[in-house]
Amino acid sequence: MGMFDRKSKKDIGSPDGPGTAKAMTPEDQEAPPVVAKPAGVSFATEDDKTAAAAKIQAIKRGKQDRAKASEERNLSKMREDREKAAVKVQAIAKGRAARASGIVVPTKENSKSAMKNPCAGLLALINVEAIKEVLKCTKCRPAAKAASSTLSPKLRAKVDELFKKMDQDQDGEVNEVEAIKFFKSFAKLNARAMLNEVDTDRNGSATYEEMCDFWANVMATGNYKEGELLEELEKMIKGEGWADFDDGRTT
Repeated sequence: MGMFDRKSKKDIGSPDGPGTAKAMTPEDQEAPPVVAKPAGVSFATEDDKTAAAAKIQAIKRGKQDRAKASEERNLSKMREDREKAAVKVQAIAKGRAARASGIVVPTKENSKSAMKNPCAGLLALINVEAIKEVLKCTKCRPAAKAASSTLSPKLRAKVDELFKKMDQDQDGEVNEVEAIKFFKSFAKLNARAMLNEVDTDRNGSATYEEMCDFWANVMATGNYKEGELLEELEKMIKGEGWADFDDGRTT
């Protein structure tokens, strides 16, 4: 629609004439305003949302995989610790059995010692304490029988009779309780005096072999005649006190 001049009553311009919006060049037209993205507001597309969701899922899977791997490591360590503990218990049991038998299981330490010094290494492989215990066992010691055989038949018969009367339970040993029951007077003093002389391994009881050893040593000193020993043995068989004899040993 054009513009109308009241004086001339004519149109003085048309919508397409100079000065109209249509006649303006693109340079003269004002550009549309640029909308700034507010802070914290995202105009993500569907592809961006999909990528973000996939990233989150990947992070979750990574955490789950790490947690599972950590749990498997812990279980593996627990199994390894149990196996080590079982091996250690078995080694302790074998060591105890070896010590009881007088045999020492070779170790790195005693094996190195054996390589450097064969004699020292051999000693390292021997359980000295266990061997000492074996030597204390008079039942395993042939020397005791040899000592009893040095007694004359009369002396050995009296020693046998004395020992059998003192050994009330017939177990091959006379302990302090049995000795106290045997002696009629000053029982405790006589029992302790007897064990002090006869019990050479100090285990609290006297064996038949130890008793024979004692009387054989007394006879070997040459300070007593056989008749004197027979007389004293006869008194002891009746329960009289234990006499202090010289058997050549310091007790």
